[in-house]
Amino acid sequence: MRPKENSTHRLNRNAWMVSTLQSGLMAHGTPDFEWYDAWILAAVVYASDGAEAVPLWRVVGVADGLNKAIVSRDELELALARLTQAGYVRVVPDGFAPTQKAITLKVPGPPVEYRARHWREVVAARSAHATNV
Repeated sequence: MRPKENSTHRLNRNAWMVSTLQSGLMAHGTPDFEWYDAWILAAVVYASDGAEAVPLWRVVGVADGLNKAIVSRDELELALARLTQAGYVRVVPDGFAPTQKAITLKVPGPPVEYRARHWREVVAARSAHATNV
């Protein structure tokens, strides 16, 4: 069993991961976005309900619900680095948060909003069940 992390440790780990990837991306100039960047951005935006922080497990769960596929570690790390560098996502103590720039891209209505809301509820229910078991 892993020891419980405090929010400062999580922020440092998340910030380190993103800054390390960003420094590598910056060395090669501003990268073009990949298709999975939009997938991860949609997962962060729809999982956040506005401005709240999104833990990594929720990003993965909502991304799964949106695309019916599990995001790979490489896709996740590279997408978050590019999205942070471009100003769409912020690293916060409890995970990641969309910026206002990202939230303005959100278009209400089906099918994305319905699927994201459904998976956000499923992931939350599973999480609550797992902590009570």
